[in-house]
Amino acid sequence: MTKQTIGSGRYQVLRELGSGGFGVTYLVKDSYMPSQPIRVAKQLRPLEDQSEIYRLVQERFQREAVLLEELGSNPQIPSLYAYFEEEGKFYLVQEYIEGQTLEALLKNEGPQSATTVRQILVDTLDILEFIETKQIIHRDIKPENIILREADKKPVLIDFGAVREIMGTQMMSSGATPKSSIVIGTPGFMPPEQASGRPVFSSDLYALALTMVYLLTGVMPQDFQHDPITGELTWPSQNIADQHLVAVLNFAIKPNPKERFMTAKAMRAALTAAMPNNQATEVVPEILPTIVASTIATAPVGTGSNANAPAGTPVTPPTEISGGGQAPPNYHVAEELSFSGADLQQNSPKKRGAPWGLLLGLGLLGVGGYQLYQVVQQRQIAGEVQPGVTPSNPDSGTTPPDNGASPNPDPVNPTTPTTPVTPTTPDPVVTPPTDGVFFGAIAFSEATGEWGYVIDVPTQAEAEQAAVEDCEFFAESGDCQALVWFRNGCGAIAMGPEAYGSGWGADIESAEAAALDVCSDFGSGCEVVDSICTSQ
Repeated sequence: MTKQTIGSGRYQVLRELGSGGFGVTYLVKDSYMPSQPIRVAKQLRPLEDQSEIYRLVQERFQREAVLLEELGSNPQIPSLYAYFEEEGKFYLVQEYIEGQTLEALLKNEGPQSATTVRQILVDTLDILEFIETKQIIHRDIKPENIILREADKKPVLIDFGAVREIMGTQMMSSGATPKSSIVIGTPGFMPPEQASGRPVFSSDLYALALTMVYLLTGVMPQDFQHDPITGELTWPSQNIADQHLVAVLNFAIKPNPKERFMTAKAMRAALTAAMPNNQATEVVPEILPTIVASTIATAPVGTGSNANAPAGTPVTPPTEISGGGQAPPNYHVAEELSFSGADLQQNSPKKRGAPWGLLLGLGLLGVGGYQLYQVVQQRQIAGEVQPGVTPSNPDSGTTPPDNGASPNPDPVNPTTPTTPVTPTTPDPVVTPPTDGVFFGAIAFSEATGEWGYVIDVPTQAEAEQAAVEDCEFFAESGDCQALVWFRNGCGAIAMGPEAYGSGWGADIESAEAAALDVCSDFGSGCEVVDSICTSQ
């Protein structure tokens, strides 16, 4: 039976608004205030009731409450009025927003016009730009979590995911620090990298863009088809009058987070660029004017997430985000970026064939990453890094230059396959053109299953170093090593349930085939998870 009051009798429960795996949401009345205002009270309960878990949840809950109070200073985020513990449960008391969710809007009125969707998108990006300044990733943007306020029709963002993640804290069997056992997000709207436990700012942009696609079409994202090669969503966008809006949405929902807008500010700039006097209007989708936005930050030359980023003013890298996510350490908005609907496809990094269904399956195996074996340390192929060896192929007549690259140390206690396989040497990488030499590399963390990469740097040594740094940003494990480097060509990494492998080639197809070949030598079910190419 529902309690009649909570908070030592202060809040009278009027009715239940909803419930889920971590608690119940109530509509309550604050009886201690003269006007007895209506509030929303969220009751949260930990998954485990062990004393150590409860203490950790208590500490983290208090930190999140402080953060929610700070976020509530934004007029489009509910204010936090109180938080407390009672009878082993945790409570948040927040502002009650009168209005309807985007889900209710769609059910009541059907698919919305491009003009309406554009305005909702612009107004919601304002909220995301604000929370990005706080180094926060919402992680559960969906139609039910955006309310159109009745008073001014402005979107209000509710239900931040970090508190729910805290309630999922569980003991680790290894005796390590207790961690959350859950993945925050909603299938259909959650981006692939978030499913594998590494959300970034663009993860929220992905979910928001799919929410807008849902508003435009009335069709849930999971009901659309995906391109079997690129993994990109295919939806009936040709019937949308505002093709500029369509181009921006398609750019935001690319499967690879490194190919999307990095920040809400960048996405908003792209969205409003073709709107004279900042008013929604009919635009010519083939040619969009130049976007001019201030540089937020830029990566050092050669980092995986910004291989082609322009020079700018560096800033202090963002710290760890509440709830376990991190923002990219280096992100930027181009000072002068000109694109059209077609250019949004062409200006992105070269195609990376990432089967995100595999990542989702692996990510749900548990916090801490994939359970993989070390299987490619003895792979000796021209252009691929072997610990202590810079390999070459005597038949090729072309040996990749050393460029000062330091050999990687031998791995500690490597795990070998049940049936050892001696890999063969594939054909050599193409001879670099005379007008430029570009190196790329992919690094991997065996401890976590994370990887990083870089393209278009001048030397092998710089490529290996930058790829390792990009890998360590995600892995934070200290064990990232360069798996493969390539010169004026492509590289790829493949994974299976019990193996992984890397390879290079003159083009994407040959690189992916080589990576699959290595991985398949030591395990089954291998699929390419990333592939990249240098500019030449």
